[in-house]
Amino acid sequence: ADLEREAGESDAARERYEAALERDERNAAAHIGLGKILVAAGEAEEGEAALRRALEIVPNSADVALALGELFESQERWQDAFGQYRHAANVEPRNPEGLLHAARLALRRNRDVLATGYLDRLLQTHPNLSAGLALYGDAMKARGDRAQARSYYQRALRGQGDVDRERIQRSLRELDQPQQRGRRIHRATAP
Repeated sequence: ADLEREAGESDAARERYEAALERDERNAAAHIGLGKILVAAGEAEEGEAALRRALEIVPNSADVALALGELFESQERWQDAFGQYRHAANVEPRNPEGLLHAARLALRRNRDVLATGYLDRLLQTHPNLSAGLALYGDAMKARGDRAQARSYYQRALRGQGDVDRERIQRSLRELDQPQQRGRRIHRATAP
């Protein structure tokens, strides 16, 4: 069913997940898969219920926490999203996704100080992760620290993992343009 869901065959996958849950109500994987399908189909309330049920069965699932975080983010439930992303990072510290999601959300919410907190934690365990280095560059750029932004972008280009290299190159070119006056001040709270 997971392969069907990933291939975009959501109706077939949904039937398989529902059948699996009829056989075993405590099948966390089926709750997760069904929850993701329901969310993607615009049935957010039902999807959230399925994901929460999965979290009751396997409270230490980064996959469920990430899915809930994405759902909450789409609903503009910012604090709930941050909470789920932190939970994902805490239960699976070697998986960078929770901290990457949290940092991206913080930057989108103009909270660059909060983003750097998440990124500092991420780079402690993944010092060469290109996605994290590029986000740090974005945070430094938001703060107006062009030298640090350039340094992080350059490190991101040399780093490891998938990253949009063209976006980073564009960001580096933007740093070469004259600096605009004025800067937003952002308040942030600790993660």
